[in-house]
Amino acid sequence: MFQKKKEHTVSEWTNDPPKELVPGCLDIWRIHIPSIPVGEIEFLLSAQEKSRTEKYKFDNDRSSYAVSRSALRLILGKYLKENPQKLNFSYNSYGKPALDSLLKRKSHFNVSHSGEFALIAIGPDAEMGIDIELMRELDYLGLAEHFFSFREQTEIKRLGSEFLKKGFYTVWTRKEAFIKAIGMGLSFPLKEFDVSINLREIPQIRIHKSQSVFDTGWEIHDIVTENQYCASLVIPDNKFTKIRAFNFNLKQFEYIKAI
Repeated sequence: MFQKKKEHTVSEWTNDPPKELVPGCLDIWRIHIPSIPVGEIEFLLSAQEKSRTEKYKFDNDRSSYAVSRSALRLILGKYLKENPQKLNFSYNSYGKPALDSLLKRKSHFNVSHSGEFALIAIGPDAEMGIDIELMRELDYLGLAEHFFSFREQTEIKRLGSEFLKKGFYTVWTRKEAFIKAIGMGLSFPLKEFDVSINLREIPQIRIHKSQSVFDTGWEIHDIVTENQYCASLVIPDNKFTKIRAFNFNLKQFEYIKAI
């Protein structure tokens, strides 16, 4: 389903995925982690990825990482017509992964997982950042004071108690998606930029003068997925004219059927 960019919201998901990337189009894949048998997919992982999987303390965390990385390999392999097991990844100094230099020109991606769901964003020609969070009960105001900019703190404090959780996670996922888009993760100072919080307005990013080098024009798109989850996508301004959203299923991949 094509989403109109002016809506800045991705809310319709289809089970009929494409076979290739389309110029000017970004694809988002939604993965329900418990529905994917880990044993049927983790063989795709590299030795490095398997080693990282084993470092997670809890079974759910191990499954989330193994499934989301394996799914990423399947999707990229399908788009690029490459063996998903043989895809090679490199990492920048902040830990953001990318395909090797030859394939990187064809496809950029970002991955996020929380709770039972993972989201993968893939598109040509531009970096992007995506974040999904299971909305838990937290000390929202205390965390906002620690991580959010002064403007964001002020707006959060104005919210009524019934909107506080959604408001907090809206700001958090938008900020997280931005710092992933620029490839710096939590190394970027979170208080040096603002994201808007009002869901009735077009979401915006305001970068402070101290970080003006990153003020190159960005779009925020809210992603409507399951209840109790909040998700956001950040992409460079005017790089993608369409966004498509798909549900992930192993039956969609000929590579798995052939094993």
